[in-house]
Amino acid sequence: MKIRKLSVYEDSTNKPYILLKGKWLQKLGFNFHNFVEVETYKDKIIIRKVKDPKK
Repeated sequence: MKIRKLSVYEDSTNKPYILLKGKWLQKLGFNFHNFVEVETYKDKIIIRKVKDPKK
């Protein structure tokens, strides 16, 4: 496991966003057109690759 430190940005409508991009995502198995699920907690986000987004 590697810890990456990223910034939270603000768009033109003052909404926060996090941008994830780079070859490191492919090395972890996240490829074009994959689906992910996002599990949220206070001060924590977990992102997992899923096969079928409807399940």
